[in-house]
Parts: sequence; structure tokens; C-alpha cells
Amino acid sequence: MRNKLLILLCVFAINAYSQPTTNPVLTKYPLKTAHWTKDLKWNLVTDVTVTNAVVLNTSFSDPKFPNAAASVWVIDSVNLAAIMNGISTGGGGVLYFPAGDYIFDFDVYLPSNVVLRGATPPADKQDALLNTFSPPTHFIFPKYLYNNSGVGTARQTAFKHIHGASSVDNAGLIWLTINRAMINFLPAPAEWSTTILPADEPPYSGTYTQPQPKTVSENIIIMGVRNTNAVEADKDVPNANQNAWQRYPNRRTGNVNVFVYKNGFIANNRINDVEACAYFGDGNPYNGDAHHPTELGAEVASAYANTTYTIQSDDYAIPNYKNGLGVDVGTIKFVYNNHYGMMINRGKLAYYPATKMTNWFGTIWGYTAIEEPASMGTNIEVLDNWVFKTMRPALQVGGNGIEVRRNITRDWKQKEDVVNNVFIGPDGRSTPAGATTFENRAIDISGWNCLVDSNFIEAYRSKVGGYLSTDGEGILHQESSGSTINGMIITNNFSYNYIGLYKSKNIYNANISNNKLYGTNLLVQADHNGGPASCFNVTVSNNIVDNDISLLGSNGGANCFADGNETGGNLIISCYVQESNTAGNIAWRAASGISGVIATGPCIDMVVPSVSISNPATNTYIADIPALPVNLGVQASMTGISDFSFWKIKLFINMMIITDSLNVDGSYTYPWTITEKNEFNITAQITNPADAKIYYTVARIYTVGGQNDNPDNVVLNAADINASVLAYPNPTSGLLDVKVADILVGGTMDIFDINGKKVEQLNAINSNVSFDLSNAGTGIYFIVVSNGKERETTKVIVE
Repeated sequence: MRNKLLILLCVFAINAYSQPTTNPVLTKYPLKTAHWTKDLKWNLVTDVTVTNAVVLNTSFSDPKFPNAAASVWVIDSVNLAAIMNGISTGGGGVLYFPAGDYIFDFDVYLPSNVVLRGATPPADKQDALLNTFSPPTHFIFPKYLYNNSGVGTARQTAFKHIHGASSVDNAGLIWLTINRAMINFLPAPAEWSTTILPADEPPYSGTYTQPQPKTVSENIIIMGVRNTNAVEADKDVPNANQNAWQRYPNRRTGNVNVFVYKNGFIANNRINDVEACAYFGDGNPYNGDAHHPTELGAEVASAYANTTYTIQSDDYAIPNYKNGLGVDVGTIKFVYNNHYGMMINRGKLAYYPATKMTNWFGTIWGYTAIEEPASMGTNIEVLDNWVFKTMRPALQVGGNGIEVRRNITRDWKQKEDVVNNVFIGPDGRSTPAGATTFENRAIDISGWNCLVDSNFIEAYRSKVGGYLSTDGEGILHQESSGSTINGMIITNNFSYNYIGLYKSKNIYNANISNNKLYGTNLLVQADHNGGPASCFNVTVSNNIVDNDISLLGSNGGANCFADGNETGGNLIISCYVQESNTAGNIAWRAASGISGVIATGPCIDMVVPSVSISNPATNTYIADIPALPVNLGVQASMTGISDFSFWKIKLFINMMIITDSLNVDGSYTYPWTITEKNEFNITAQITNPADAKIYYTVARIYTVGGQNDNPDNVVLNAADINASVLAYPNPTSGLLDVKVADILVGGTMDIFDINGKKVEQLNAINSNVSFDLSNAGTGIYFIVVSNGKERETTKVIVE
């Protein structure tokens, strides 16, 4: 007893001395936009090991926890809840779990204003994109112990969750290894409804065809989490014709599920890294190793190297599995990854009002923030996550201004092998056919003003009866996504699966550029199941694509370009699309003796109004909140139109909507006072009553809480503020200051002109580098900083 007390006293002393009090988000991402994290109470830390929520067990052994060490902290559910509620009602803070094993035999309900934080990993184990990632604080939940007798093992013995309690705000999970628990920051089921009144949670109101949340979350962080063996068992398996002991994964759930109205930071997490695909260099040609570029460095070259906590897959085989009709289909595997990796702001479709259901494919063109709240949360960043999955999308995301950057999504290549035919449908009951979709996708996105940049993508189709299933998309926005496309940037992605803006209705303001697609297509198609549609301001440029590139909208359009692409197939474009400098197609045509360009649809280059938003200009960073009123100015102009007074305007400021008419000269001014810290995506929707066409323009501003958030009062643009390399002022007369993230310090800094010629080479010897480009002449330049493993690029303009 005395020895145990000495051990406890030593542990308490060490932990009390080493409690972290810094902001971990801005420590790891010093140049990110998550300034709202500064308001969380990082300095108010409670060490869980000095509370009555835990008991140290030095001789622990339990078959439900096979990965646990002999010495563990056993969590008491009642006392843990009381401590978290005390932190929550006391103004908020951090509940700190020092390195070690923690045993949870229950669901955790995290209240508002509480962050669960583990010990910070060593510097060489902090990067979730590498296989050395290893948070040393381990949350261990019970394993499901399958048996095929009677009614089987009760579901309640396992399949646990970490829930956000009700509509949780200012909460998160940081630096944790979590085995066998899903992460749910969702409203409780009782808070979902098809009828939402204005008093429930503005700005939502109306009657919806599918349940939507009446309450939503704000300020959610999930960073530095390793999560494996997380699943729910489908409540509809078994049905009356199946064995009572059968279980099957619920395909509609995910390892990480978040529904956030404002401010979400989901970054540097590693999901499901215990499957074969994680064991690089093992000689198995089906796990994806042979398909990876050298850019992934150590991830490709080495075997899985996590050493602090070995996790094995909980997958198990179920013999004599019966389908929903009672037919024995043989042995089926219960796969813990047969569901989403991360679901962020993606519910089922909601229509406002419900009558829009009847003319979904007809006159209804615009699903906006108010009509599809599931897709329109603001200031959400999804970056640097490593996700493995075998069914459904790795990342299903939605937002107004959402950023999906530098993620790696991996899949099991062997699904396409004929010896691995699937004999049960994704619901665990139906008989699959070639037309069955398992929704195997990498990134499924919806919303406005979306950025999908620098992701590595895998998603393979399942073999069903000798046919491949109907899925396998890389990056997809589709007709059923629940939003129109207004502002979509897809750049610098490396994919083995196609990129598709697929049957998306009218497409506005899209840029798909500098992507590498292997063995697949790039498809931008506005035409949808209900009829033709149009493309406005769409550029498809500098992509390398093995097969076809398509840019189609047969109802006409304007300002659309296919420029500088290299393709191994056809360039398929509508007649109004302008083609230039398509090197790969030119070579292909010369060798084939044919045009290689297939033009479709009417040759209509529409005359559309030029619409702009001023004051603030696009991508402005505002440092003082609350601010004096900002006059948002909108100006429409169009040749031949002298009176715009009959034209209508909807001004979207995130989910706030102002409806009005333009002035005679096409102008409109809205005095707006900024009252909250947020990223504001501003959209002007202009409607011409003569033809009912809708035209959009977009702008984005950032707001933070005070001058200390931006001490140099620098005006930043949307790309720079989210980069690891920041150059300012931009544009410049030649003199530049460049801030470099810590991870790139010590690397090389190369400056290239627009033609790829290197004009300067420097060393990033510290985080601030200054130089003069005035002698290089005016124009566009690219600054590339590389340390041999990480590589970041930013663009500057010399005037």
C-alpha cells in the first residue's frame, strides 16, 4: 500500500509540474485562421489523475480491453461527469489526461466549455500524415466480443462514443489515441425535428422533409487524435429472417461526426491506421503501396512505425451469414471501417419550403444557406488528416467557405479483385448487384466558396458479381449534394479517382487547376437529371489527366476556359468554352490525325452582367471587433441595360439574407455592423426578371477580436492567411517580407516567374525572410519553400 501511495505521489508531482497551458492549435498552426481558439481557457487546467474520476489499477486484466497495459487509470463515469460539468459551469477549461492508459466502459458526454487534452507527443510523433504519429494518452474502450449463439453478445457491451452533450460549444479533443469509440459532436436524437420554428435556433425555420437539428454547435476542435476500431452496429441487423446473433456495421456513421454552425477545426488526425494499407513495404500489391508517389516520403518507404501503443483491428468473420431473405451467403466479415471516415456538416437533404420537393428537377436552381443548412456552416477547416476507409466517403464535408487541405485518404485496392466479390449489400441485408453503390469516395463536398487543395486521394470500387460497384469517386460534388456550386476551387490534388462536379445544375465561379489524375477522368457537368444547365466563370487549367476532360453545360454560359491541360483522352467541351494551350491534347491529336475536341450543346456565349462587391474588397482581413458599420457595395453592369431597378438582389452574409432591389444604375449599398468574430462569406445573387437567370459574385472577409491578433495590421488574402508561407505586402513594388512556418525553417526558398524560370534562391534560415524583387520586373511570381519533406507555395504580384 505504501509503495502505491509513493507511486501516486510521484505521478501527481510530475503531472502538476508538466501540465500544458498553451494554445495547442496556434502552437502547431501559427499562421492559421483559427483565431477564435484564443478565447478558450487553455490556462485553466485540471489534471484528471488528481481527481476522484480515476483510480490507478497496477494489475489490470480484462478480455474486453486486450490492448491495455498492466497499469491503467480506470475512469468512474459519475465522477468524470461531475468534474466536467463543474469545469463547464465554472467558465470553462481543460481536463488534462497525462500520458498513459485510461479505461472507459461507458459513453462519454462532453459538455460545453470543456476540452479533453492528452499529453503532447514528442516532436517526431506529432504529424498525423506520417506513420510515426503517436499521441501518448490512450483512451481505451471495450471490445465487442462476438459469439454466434443465442442472441449473441449485447450491443451495449461495446460500440461506445464520445458525444458532445446536447449542442456543445467551445469544446474539443486534442492529442489523444482513442480505441473503439466514435466521436460525435452532434445534437442528441431528441433535438432533431422536421419542423423547426424561428424560436428554436435562428436562422433555421420551416418544415423539412428530413430531420434537421434544432440546435447547433460552435467552436469545435478535434486535433491530434488517432482513432481506430470505431463503429456502430446497425440496429436493423438482424431482421426476422437473419440469425439473432448477426451484427453488421452501420454504414451511415463515421469515426468523426461533427455538425457545427460556426468555427470548426478538424486537423492532424489519423483515422483507421490499423488495416493492411498502413503497413507500407510489406509486398502486398493490393494495399495501395505501389500506387503512391514519392512525394509522400517516409509514408511510402517505411513500415508502420507507431511504437507507444499497438492497436490491432477488431474485424472478425461471421460464418453462415444470412441475408435479409434468410438465404445463407457464406462467411461475411464485420469490417470496422465500413462507414464514413469523417462527416462534417452533412445531413440528409432539407428543402425550404417543403413544396420544393415537387419541382426539384425543374424550376428550382438555387439551394442556398437558408435552404440547405446542413451544408453551410462557416469557418471550418479540415486539414492534414490521414483517413483509411473501405466503404462510404473518407471525408464528407459541407460549409460556406470550408477548406479541405493536405489530407490523405486511403482505401483497400483489393476490393477491385475478382476473388473478393461482395455477397451482401451495404445495409447488411440486401443482395448486391453491379448497380449497387457502396459510396466509395474520397472527398464528397457541398456548399459555397469551397477550397479543396493539395490532397492525396484513393477510393476504389467493390467487385460485385463480376462487376464494379457504382462509385469510386475522388472529389465529388453531385446533384444530390444539397447545394448549388458558387465558388469552388479544386487545386493541386493527386488522385487515382476522378474529379467530378457532376450534374450540379448551374455552376458559378469554379476553378479546377493543377491536379494530377491517374487512370481516370476530370468531369465538370452542369447538366443534370432534370434538364440542361449553364456554366459561368469556370476555368479548367493545367491539369494532368490520363483520360478525358469534360467541361459541359448545354444551356449556354460565359467566361469558361479549358487552358493548358495535358490529357491522354478527349477534351469534351461545350461550344462556348474557350480552349487554349492544351499541350497533351495537341500532341494526342497530331498522333491520331483527328481533332480530339468534342464540342456539344448550343454555341451560346451568354451576355451576363458584371457584378462586384466593394468595401470591403474580396478577401480582406479586419482586425477590430466590434467594428464601425461597413458599407457593403454591390455594382451590376451590363451592355445595353440602362435601368436595373427591376432587378432583384439577395445579399448573403453567411446565413443572414437581405432581399431588395437594385438601384437604377445597378448599385446597391448595405450598411452592416460586424458584431462577432467569424469568417464571413458574402455573396450577391442578382436576378434578371426577364429571364429569371441568377448571377452570383462572392467575397470573403476575416474578422478577429483585436489588434493583437494582427499586430502588423497586415491585409491578407484568403489563400495566404491559410498558408504555411505568408508573403506581404501583396501586391508589392518589390520589397517583400516572408513569414515561414516553423516546420519549414531551415529549408530552401526558390522564387520562380510565371514561366517557371528561377529568379532567386534563398535559405529560410529563420521564420522571417526579407528580400527585394524590384529588379525582376513586374508580374506574377511564385515562392516555393521546401525542407525536403514539406513543400509550400505562395503567389505574389510585383506591380
